[in-house]
Amino acid sequence: MVLASTESIIRVFDNLGTNIITEIGKKLANKIITEFKSRFKNCYRHPVLSKAALLDPRFKKLAFRFDASSYESAKDALKTELQNQLNLHKQQSIEPNENESTLAPSTGDTDTDNDSLWKEFDALTTSASASNSTVSSSIITMRQYLEERIIHRNECPLKWWQKREILYPELSNLAEKYLSVMATSVSSERTFSKSGQILSEKRSSIKPKRMEKVLFLNMNQRFLDKE
Repeated sequence: MVLASTESIIRVFDNLGTNIITEIGKKLANKIITEFKSRFKNCYRHPVLSKAALLDPRFKKLAFRFDASSYESAKDALKTELQNQLNLHKQQSIEPNENESTLAPSTGDTDTDNDSLWKEFDALTTSASASNSTVSSSIITMRQYLEERIIHRNECPLKWWQKREILYPELSNLAEKYLSVMATSVSSERTFSKSGQILSEKRSSIKPKRMEKVLFLNMNQRFLDKE
């Protein structure tokens, strides 16, 4: 949402600059555009923002209209993280089988000698095969997701991913990880700006559970007042 909003603001000011008649107005619009681009020029390269934009079914590639290279970088980074997820799940499924194989009885000295001779080679072959499999799976998964229809801007991306969880299990986990990050600190700042919560010493010493309770109570205070 951050990258898409940034692009929309830039586009609005670009169009506004062409419609302004006075020289002072044009200079002001150009200054705003220049400063805005300067302040937000690195947001496309931010790993969390770029991955969140790519995993948002409302935007995907459209969030990178002003920076195509960052789109490719974000896609590669997301693909690598997806491969790690696939490798982790595959490793977890292999471990029980390995434990079972260690309990299997030996069939003879010849088999033992052959196993010791080819053990390292077989391990390399298995590792290479598993690596190729996860790379292929990540490429296919990413392509299928990016080819899906972009949903309306007012639809909930988390509900969309909930429906696609069976189709893209690992990618759905990544979407939950990045799309759940709040893009603003306004709520927290409002809470801590209350009387008695401004001191930085108290901010640093407050425990996570305590902070969650304070946030919850302050955000829902209006409902208690009505009663």
